[in-house]
Amino acid sequence: SELLQASTSQNIGLKINESEDNTDKVIDISSVVKGDTKNNPKITFSLNENPTWDMEINMGAASFIGDFSKYKLANLTINSGAARINFKLGMPINGETTIELNSAASSCQIALPKDAACRVLMSTLLSSNKLEGFEKVGDSYETLNYEAADKKYIINFTGAANSLKINSY
Repeated sequence: SELLQASTSQNIGLKINESEDNTDKVIDISSVVKGDTKNNPKITFSLNENPTWDMEINMGAASFIGDFSKYKLANLTINSGAARINFKLGMPINGETTIELNSAASSCQIALPKDAACRVLMSTLLSSNKLEGFEKVGDSYETLNYEAADKKYIINFTGAANSLKINSY
């Protein structure tokens, strides 16, 4: 019944603020690592599967592992630096679901359902990319079913000194 549940390891101060923005509920999670990071401090959170989520994740030198395959995403934005980002998406639920990745010196890996339609737009410098099941179309990369699909992902990837890998499952 709750929108979000979160827990942390002993070395993290976690703060959760809830507010309202028009008709939307806004949840802001912030954390500060305290002292020693040798024990790999972690934040674990789970989301309610019923709402449609519009998420923004901001992080510094961190590792992010997420499984969004059970959730309805309207938009997902990840802003990072020196991070390892690995997440899984389910089938898109809207006409167009936007995934925004803004990063520097980061490794990004995305798992998409094999039938998900997707377009990737990149504005990167000194980055390597491995996009399984995509072909270059003009300035973007698209899955073969992109144009015909009613529901699709648009991934905007910007930054420098990154790697992007997209796999199918």
